Amino acid sequence: MNKKLMIIIAAILIVIAGGITAFLLLKPGVQPEEEDLFLPGDWQIDVEELKDAAITIYLDVPNQNDMEDVLEAVNRKLKDDLKTQLDFEVYWEYPAMFIDRVRTSNASGQPCDAYIYSTGFDMPVKTLVEQGLMMDLSELFPKYAPNYYNQFSRDEIKALTVDGGIYLIPPRIPSADIKYAVVRQDLMEKYNIPEISSYDDFEVYLETVKKNEPDMITTNYYDTSLGMFAQAYGYAILDRDMQLVYRWDDPEMQIMAWEQTPECLESLERLNGWLEKGYLAKTYIIAEIQNQMVTTGKWASFVCDPSNQMYFNSLLNSKGIKDISYRAYPLYDGCSARNPMMSYGLAVNGGSRQPERVLMFIDWLQSDRENYDLLMYGVKGTHYIDKGGYIEPAPDVAATFYEWVWKPPFENIDYQRTNYPGLEEEIDSYHEILAKRTKFPAHFGFIPDYSSVYDIATPRKQRSFELDDLVYRGSFSEVGLQKYRDEQKRLGVDSVIAEIQKQLDDYRAKNPG
Repeated sequence: MNKKLMIIIAAILIVIAGGITAFLLLKPGVQPEEEDLFLPGDWQIDVEELKDAAITIYLDVPNQNDMEDVLEAVNRKLKDDLKTQLDFEVYWEYPAMFIDRVRTSNASGQPCDAYIYSTGFDMPVKTLVEQGLMMDLSELFPKYAPNYYNQFSRDEIKALTVDGGIYLIPPRIPSADIKYAVVRQDLMEKYNIPEISSYDDFEVYLETVKKNEPDMITTNYYDTSLGMFAQAYGYAILDRDMQLVYRWDDPEMQIMAWEQTPECLESLERLNGWLEKGYLAKTYIIAEIQNQMVTTGKWASFVCDPSNQMYFNSLLNSKGIKDISYRAYPLYDGCSARNPMMSYGLAVNGGSRQPERVLMFIDWLQSDRENYDLLMYGVKGTHYIDKGGYIEPAPDVAATFYEWVWKPPFENIDYQRTNYPGLEEEIDSYHEILAKRTKFPAHFGFIPDYSSVYDIATPRKQRSFELDDLVYRGSFSEVGLQKYRDEQKRLGVDSVIAEIQKQLDDYRAKNPG
């Protein structure tokens, strides 16, 4: 699979991940009660002292017509409350081109104020800071957005801190790199299939559906063997692109190359078996879970985040489809990693002349449900209907509020709306999964520096999908895996591991606990 395609896929996944989590809700007060607020919670802006200002945020998402109407409503209130005008500029393009657009805005003397950032952009924070494209917010964030800052726990702030600085304003949606089988529950009941708690159980479902529903696509996933199975075998993923892992239960955190582990072979053999048995479509590595995959009922299951259960059922409910339903089942018992706090959010441009106003806007948005509702759900009666306890999209809207692509960097679990009866119970179940099955891994906050092994690391990264491509092309074999292992050894993967291990050990020594 070529690099250009994978960049597009990564960018699409960012949007999909945001769409999936758009239905999460938690009771207000997720921060443990015993934790003191970092700052006084009664901080107020003296609006009379503010001057009129306009802030521009660049979004790397497709354009949607509803955005202009929503922004108009937001700005009417924002002008009165904060003397601020908000503008979104939308550019749906390669990550490198998008970041270059930020760079160009600085050179033009009219810099944007903030922009969407994701680790999927393949632009290290350190590099963006050095180029003046990302600002350290460790002092500004708590000063100008204290109400939002105080909504994060100490562990979350720690996970957000990189080399002593805070460089991203993240959404407040807890999520994890966890794999569940999200299956057609109606088919489970129709064919009396036993409940799923492992990959072996899941294959019973796949076999049954394939036998009885031959026209269906039995399953799909959008990941690699590493992402699908490493955590199931007890590994924590240190660097997904470089395919580096260590054991969750190893106090020394000894780094290994994924392809050198025995479990890599088992994982690839399982995926290869799915392909040979016809469980996967010929183009089975999909870029995104599209709405029509769910609403047509043609796709029988997905291996993905369990929160998709809520998204799929919400989507089906919105379309009036009552005979299809989805349920998420666990595929392994081990621990999974909470997603990095730095994986996605809003970066303040290092060239911005008004970073304080950006943070004031964030605090305005995240401190009041009315403000939040305007940006995330639109105007009551125009974009949504309040049903008392839950909301529904207004009829005849071009795109429903849960399809709006600008929402993910601003999502907040305390203000999310449910949009059908029963969804809150599903959400409670999801948060129970996060509490019991996920945690921040020990390496969070550590950023590997490959500059000293650049000539070895870069080609390895470019070939990170090679083994999965062998499965995709139907040409995987144990001999092929061993050839890849030997070649990586010859090219110097052990030197990469030794260098990153040294960096990790040094980081742990300086940051105990």
